Amino acid sequence: MRARWSVTLCALLALGCGDRDRDTRAAESDAQEDTAASRAEARAAAEAVEEQARIDAEFPGYALVTGVQLPVRAAPEPNATVIGWLRLGAVVRVKTESTPSPRCATGWHAVYPTGFACAGQGLEIDDEPPPADESAVAADRTAPLPYEYLKVKEDLVPEYHNPPTREEHAEVMAWAERYLSLRERNPEQASRMRRGQLRGEPGPPARVARFLERGVIVAKSGIVRREERRFVRTVTGRYILRVQLHRKDGSDFHGVPVNAQRPLPIPWARRAIRPRERIPDVRPEDRRSGDWRFFRDTDAEIIEAGTIVSSWQRREWFDGNVMHVLDGERYARAWYIGVAEVVEPPFDVTEDEPWVHVDLGEQTLTLYRGREPVYSTLVSTGDTEHPTPHGIFRVQRKMITSTMSNLGGDVESDRYRIEDVPYTQYFDQGIALHAAFWHERFGQLVSHGCVNLSPVDAQHVFDFTWPRVPDGWHGVATHQTVFRASRVWVTD
Repeated sequence: MRARWSVTLCALLALGCGDRDRDTRAAESDAQEDTAASRAEARAAAEAVEEQARIDAEFPGYALVTGVQLPVRAAPEPNATVIGWLRLGAVVRVKTESTPSPRCATGWHAVYPTGFACAGQGLEIDDEPPPADESAVAADRTAPLPYEYLKVKEDLVPEYHNPPTREEHAEVMAWAERYLSLRERNPEQASRMRRGQLRGEPGPPARVARFLERGVIVAKSGIVRREERRFVRTVTGRYILRVQLHRKDGSDFHGVPVNAQRPLPIPWARRAIRPRERIPDVRPEDRRSGDWRFFRDTDAEIIEAGTIVSSWQRREWFDGNVMHVLDGERYARAWYIGVAEVVEPPFDVTEDEPWVHVDLGEQTLTLYRGREPVYSTLVSTGDTEHPTPHGIFRVQRKMITSTMSNLGGDVESDRYRIEDVPYTQYFDQGIALHAAFWHERFGQLVSHGCVNLSPVDAQHVFDFTWPRVPDGWHGVATHQTVFRASRVWVTD
């Protein structure tokens, strides 16, 4: 008996020692990983300090952008290739010495990291960073919406060259009221009044840059106060009374990372889904989907649009129709679910190369790095009258914001115009990936050809693709420039 207990005790002690050894090894491994991560962070921090020192030495000046938008050119010449753009309110690093030319007497300044800009087109150069200016705020690239967006609340809202006095604004609104009244009674005469050709009525007040119709959306770059009233300064450098606008926010929908815990395929609900049940078809004259019919299961919980359908299993064909098979022998029609699946690119990619796959049939977008999918989401592409082109493209221009019109979706008319659509990446002339904050119908065909993304997704895709827009810049061009561009593969 004593021998058996001795053996058992030794075994227990051995197990205990083994557990402690394993715990020790695990702790050492974790410590090594933490040490490696700390070293990597330290190296990155040191490299950042070194790079900042280089910038301070080579580009010691600070340039505040005072022009609405000005080009960055490949050489200090007025006809040199445009490689990018700077926008009102931004600050960029520049070389303080300049190169004058006949068409730029103030001189061309080298801009970090590349290119030249003419100071006379809207740059204020100083040795110190400029103070913050409430009246001209640069685009915020860290936010899903880089500007605050405001929608015109009523017809004929004046946009001024400069903030007016109360008396001046009252005069303008009186003219606008007479015009609107005439437009209801006699549109032809109202048109002549607006052109300044109606006898007895002056033309539009000169202090007004333009009148905006209800539904137009503008981007705010700052606030200016006059006579205890707030005026929004738009990105075009004009002014609108704040009370005539209301804020327009975007959808909070966004995609998900693709990884080992959430691999492809990912089934997205394109619309709200009431799962269907399948029952035998006992009336051959009403036969549908072979020998079965599908009815909505009124007891089933509705699957919300824009969510991942966790109950999805596979697709199946029923008498020529595709149905999605869900858990519990429930079903959904093909157009209710968009499935993002792994694809092999028809082009060579390097291991670290970022590219985009847009699936028009499924209304999904997947980001790849090399051959590995890393992100999946829903999009809204062109409707049947304005289809999105398919093929292999490259990003041609990449803009933090770009003004567009006739965008589709919840557009009230072709006059509908949005200044500074966020995170725009043109890949086929006027066709682009961009944020759409004016609708939430991701997963459906609603655009006039572009690929609509939610603001969060558009920002993520913008940051993911090549080229990276340099700090302080508003956009870059890739044609005949030093910037390398990501590919966009659009399939049916």
